Amino acid sequence: VSLKMVYPLKPQQLIDALNDSFKPRLALPGRSSEGMQSFEEAMIQLAEGTCEAGDEYHFIYTPDGGFTVSAKKKGSDALTAPIKVDNADIQFAIFDTYLGANGIDAVSPSMKDDVLKHL
Repeated sequence: VSLKMVYPLKPQQLIDALNDSFKPRLALPGRSSEGMQSFEEAMIQLAEGTCEAGDEYHFIYTPDGGFTVSAKKKGSDALTAPIKVDNADIQFAIFDTYLGANGIDAVSPSMKDDVLKHL
């Protein structure tokens, strides 16, 4: 999942917005918000003090590498070194927020449809 900023935010504003989407997902039976602190720390590190319009944040899962976050700051052609977020509940919350598999509305129903078309 990639998140591209369309207007500038303070890093904490981005984290608060994501947290608002994650809360109902992390409150589901068997889920926990224990990994939020490490996720927030990774996002603050990637933001480098500001989230500018054009910045991109990438949430990537691979079977070999697990779940990582990285950024491509406006004007750069390269992703930052990935930061591992070793928490299955945070991984679940991110993907469920954007793909909406648990009866909680997805942020982007069209993205969910696009992903399902290519499986």
